[in-house]
Order: sequence, then C-alpha cells, then structure tokens
Amino acid sequence: MTVVPVYTPSLLPGEALERLFVGREPILADAAARIGDAVESGRLTHTLFIGPTGSGKTHLLALVHHRALGLPEFATQFRLVWLREEPSAIRSYDALLRAIEAGAGHGPPEGPRLTVVLIENLEDILHRIGTAGQHKLRARIESERDLLFIGTATQATRDLRDQTAPFYGFFHAVALEPLGIDQALALLARIAETADDTTTLALLRADPDLVRRRLTAINALADGQPGTWTRLAAGVSMADRDTFIEELTSRFDQMGPLYQERLHRLSANEQSVVTCLIAADHPLATKSMAEMTGVSPQSLSTAVRDLVRRGWIQRVTGRLAALADKRLAFYELADRFARIALKIKESGRVPLAVGVVAAWYDQCGPAGTRPGVSANPEAVGSWLEVDAALADVQSGSPYQVLGLPSSVIDVLEQALATRSVTAIRLDILLLAAEAGAGQDCVDRALDALAGLDDDELAAARPRVSQIRLAAGQTAPGGAPPGVEVVTPADQPGRTRGRSVGAGS
Repeated sequence: MTVVPVYTPSLLPGEALERLFVGREPILADAAARIGDAVESGRLTHTLFIGPTGSGKTHLLALVHHRALGLPEFATQFRLVWLREEPSAIRSYDALLRAIEAGAGHGPPEGPRLTVVLIENLEDILHRIGTAGQHKLRARIESERDLLFIGTATQATRDLRDQTAPFYGFFHAVALEPLGIDQALALLARIAETADDTTTLALLRADPDLVRRRLTAINALADGQPGTWTRLAAGVSMADRDTFIEELTSRFDQMGPLYQERLHRLSANEQSVVTCLIAADHPLATKSMAEMTGVSPQSLSTAVRDLVRRGWIQRVTGRLAALADKRLAFYELADRFARIALKIKESGRVPLAVGVVAAWYDQCGPAGTRPGVSANPEAVGSWLEVDAALADVQSGSPYQVLGLPSSVIDVLEQALATRSVTAIRLDILLLAAEAGAGQDCVDRALDALAGLDDDELAAARPRVSQIRLAAGQTAPGGAPPGVEVVTPADQPGRTRGRSVGAGS
C-alpha cells in the first residue's frame, strides 16, 4: 500500500506520480518536449502553468522533473534545478540567481550550459524581487540564453499581465482546467488502487452511479481540480448521506486555515468585502456591501475591482441574476472551495450549501436508491427555504433565490437549463418530505402545479405521489396517493406563475 499525500505529491516516486496523473498528458508531453527543443536547437520557450490551489501544479511540475531526469541529454547537455513551494528567502534578483546556482546539484557543476529551472509560485517571486529585479532577470535571460524556466502561478498577477510589466507576454501560459466527472472517476479508482482502499474499490464496482452522483456534488461544492478530488475522495465511500456530508465538512474545514492566511494578505478594504460575503453566505450587490462594511462607495468600488482582477470574487451571471434590476451588480466569492471552507470557520457549523447540494445529487439517482434518508428538522427548513425562493422566481422575482448560497444557486442554474421551475420545486419538496416535513410539502406541491396544462400535470403526478407518501399522507377514498391531484383551476387563490427555464 502507498500513502497518497494530499498536499505534497512530490513525495511520491515517479512511477506513482505517473499512475495518478489523469487528463493532462498532452500538457506534460509538451513541457518535456520544450526541454528537448531547447537542448537541440537552443530555442527557449518558457512555460507557466496557471491554476488555483489544488489544480495539480506541483504534481505536474514533479512529473516534468521526473521525465527530465530520464532524458538522455540530462547531465551532459543540461542541468536541472527545482525551486520548490514557498521560497520565502528569495527577495531579490541576486537571491534568485544564488538559489538557482545552489540548486543546480542535479548535474555536474561544470559542463552543460543550459539550466532548466522549475519554479513554483512564480508570481510571488516576481513580486518580491520588484520591477527593477524583474528588468535585470529578463535582460539576463535574453542575453545569456542559458536558463529555461518552467513555472507555476495561482493567477496572472499584474507582474505577468500588465503591458508595462517586464514579463508581459514572456511566458507560454497554460491554464490548468478542471477535470471532468469521467476523469475524476478514473483518478478516484487510481487513488484507491494505489492506497489499497478496498472499500472505495468495492463501491466503484457495486454502485458506480452513486459514486458519480457524489462526485457531481463535490464538483458543485468545490471545483473539479485534481487536488480537490484527492482531498475529498474519502467521502465518496461513506455508507450514507449524513456521513458523506460530515466527511465533506471535515475536509473543507481542514483547508480553512490556508484560505484564512491568504485572506489576511489582502488590504483592509478587500478583507472587509470578502468577510461580508462570507458572513452573508450569498451574493451581494455593491450597495449592500457598502452598508455592511462601512467602506465608502468609491473605496469599495476600488476594492471590488481589484478583487475581481485577482480572482477572489466574480460578478454573478445567469438566467436568475438576469431577472434582477439591471442597475444592480451582484458579486460572490469566485473560489467554490473557499466559500465553504471560510464559511465553516466563520460560523462553526455545516453550511446550508453542503447539505442541500449533497442531498440534491443523491436524489438524482433512480427511485429507491437514495441512501441514508432520515428525519432532519434543520434540513426541512433548508429545503423549504429553497422552495420559497423558487416560488418567488415563478412570480418573476429573483431576489429570494439570490439570497441563497452561491453553490445552491449554481445547482439551480444548471437544473434550469433543462428542467422547469415546477419540476425542480417538486424534487425539492420530496427532499423536504423525506426529511420530516408534513402537510406543508403537499400544499406547496399543489401550489407549484399552478399554470400547468393537462400533459404537464400528468407528468408531475408521480412526483406528487412520492411527496404524499414521504409526508405520510394517502389520497382520499383509498386511491393510490397522487391520483387525486387537484388541478389549479379547482384551487381557489392559486394563480398562474411566471416560468423560467425549460417550461413553466
């Protein structure tokens, strides 16, 4: 059995690194080819891998290192240096050159002219050496032509993207995109095999549909980056939904200190904006942020603009936000993992989004396959809150739904791409009924049917039957539950609602 390190993949031997590498072979092959090209032709194409925390940058760089060591030209035609994470001692141009020379122990000190420099957190190093140091470094690289840089960065900072910056346009930038669910399944299987995790391997064989749904929930709550799958993979094999949610919450909580440390690096106004978004746990308009933080509108606009540029927050888009007043701009935390991890630290409890999203994707399987459904009064309140927000959408107002956690909004947006508001409401009300809600769920289900035609009512009846069963109610006269679904026309006070998405 091999222990798979979550935070330092470079601890693994090269063979294990190769086995756990999924979905990015062309990127790795291209980087290795650039080393060969530099050796053979002298053409230097400096490469920068850009991606958030957990995107697999260190794993990728470790594999570049592993494959470079295996090239026949190594040691005779090039040296290899790896400046690893958090090089806090590098605070000047001269310190950077000393670090490169000190690290060139991979290969003879005399001989090869070319040195391949693998460098992590390049954006931080550029910031530390300053503009003057950057000018010196670029001049040194272009005049001597004996250094090939392959680096990583969490984002394209001003030192990389501003047209006046010395390194603007210098690197061949490669954005590390998230893995898809199929790739995540392959990675999960390889992690389980490497770690001899027989429980997960058995679940993958016995119920791949459940595994896929749980991976989809993880993707909605965090992101599809390899580090996320590695950190949260243990939760997939949990026996029931409640344990799955507990495991996810624990894993998110472990990442909280990292995001808190990064939060403390922001300016005071930027921290105020991020903190109020965490406390609200839903998107906020700039006016609301100004009221909550006490920051002047002009200073807040500057902070918001800078946070957007740095990838901390983003403007909310989509069909639900489009229903809002066009003069209002709503913002949310951009990093989905950070939303949950920081909310746990702020509140000390399981965020609403974790329970809602995990249960939503558990429900998406075939009838009767949803595990671990039990009475949960707190969950009832969460589901009824989501239903009330969607009922508001049916009447043409998005503001209640924009008051839900961003991760929940993301799930609703995805569902609305193919389904009607009514269908989504019925699924949510079934979850509420399963969690212990009673007659209220049935009443809300009948309200949700307002405005449907006969064909749509016929399609909705099976779900209403399930809601009645879960709520402990039977249809009048001993008929099967759901047969006697009263049509909207027979219900006083129920009106036709406005629709959003596919259908009414």
